[in-house]
Amino acid sequence: MRFTHGYLKYVPNSTHVHTHMRDVIVQKSGVCQDYAHFLIGLCRSVKIPARYVSGYLATEIASATHAWMEIFIPGLGWRALDPTHNCQINETYVKIGHGRDYGDVPPVRGRYHGTLERTMEVEVKIKAIENEGGETQFQRQMSGKSSLEQSE
Repeated sequence: MRFTHGYLKYVPNSTHVHTHMRDVIVQKSGVCQDYAHFLIGLCRSVKIPARYVSGYLATEIASATHAWMEIFIPGLGWRALDPTHNCQINETYVKIGHGRDYGDVPPVRGRYHGTLERTMEVEVKIKAIENEGGETQFQRQMSGKSSLEQSE
């Protein structure tokens, strides 16, 4: 993970979901999904089972989904790593799903039949709560809504 974090430079909007990994390697930059795919590739090349994770990360400035990865360690199971931030995940991460790569778990996928004037909102709230022992715990809440805007 440390190698991935040091090799790639995080550059917002420098890639998109269809950017090929060879382009990420050449430009040595990308976004969170590139960091995850890069480390997954490294792990798989040495026969370490690895999978892509899609979700949310609660930060002061985050306004989008986030991607990280998980590796399988015999005797311990799946362990999540965030190569973008060079850390193991904690309570501020909310997992939506996992798969082989982004194509298996895009944050929004489906079919819609109806008018073109449709919006969707997703809200994730993570609130730090101090328990009776003085330890901080995190409460998670996800909600979503879809609305139809009427045309006249």
